[in-house]
Amino acid sequence: MSTQTTKKVQQQVRKLGIVGSDGVADSALFDEPVLVINQKGKIVELRAEYAVYDQDGRQLAAVRGKRMSSRLQIIDMGGRTLLDLRRDASFVSSKVVVAGPTGAKIGRLVPSVSLGHIDRAFKLEGADNTPIGGVYAEDRSRQRNRQREFNVQDGSGSVVAQISKTRAGLAKEMFTKGDNYIVSIPGPMVDPLRSLTIAAVLVIDATYHQS
Repeated sequence: MSTQTTKKVQQQVRKLGIVGSDGVADSALFDEPVLVINQKGKIVELRAEYAVYDQDGRQLAAVRGKRMSSRLQIIDMGGRTLLDLRRDASFVSSKVVVAGPTGAKIGRLVPSVSLGHIDRAFKLEGADNTPIGGVYAEDRSRQRNRQREFNVQDGSGSVVAQISKTRAGLAKEMFTKGDNYIVSIPGPMVDPLRSLTIAAVLVIDATYHQS
């Protein structure tokens, strides 16, 4: 990875005021307290390309799939599948099933249509489709395609993670759809909530920022 990329990732984290953990960062995708997910900017976007970094700018994983495909995969640096996201149609409107490396279902993200939860972007469900939390857009005054701040809540309504869309740079934002996100997980989080939170970034990007 280039020094420029490393510095860029570290700058994104500092701008949000996120304090890093002490010691050597764990390189495991599912153990990091902060993940930086940057989309490769392209004028004509035919494939979904993202890189996933830790807060120090070390790449942990990548995302492969087609722009409007019904399937995206998060893979490690050796090309092994970590998470598999699937839906029947495109990634813009319907339920997304998230599976692990063996293909076993972890849970799913379901668009919220309840009038009583108009600020909720998605319901989070476990492998048996039981509700375990939700993803909420924090600023309902913004237009749908301008949402930048989301929080993830567990089944009791406690906020367990924050998802922020950061600025990709004026030139990049004017001519491409390359978006950048930071996922902050301040406390312990286990599956299925952890995997669904990571998957939520890709679903949020497809739903709010790729149309």
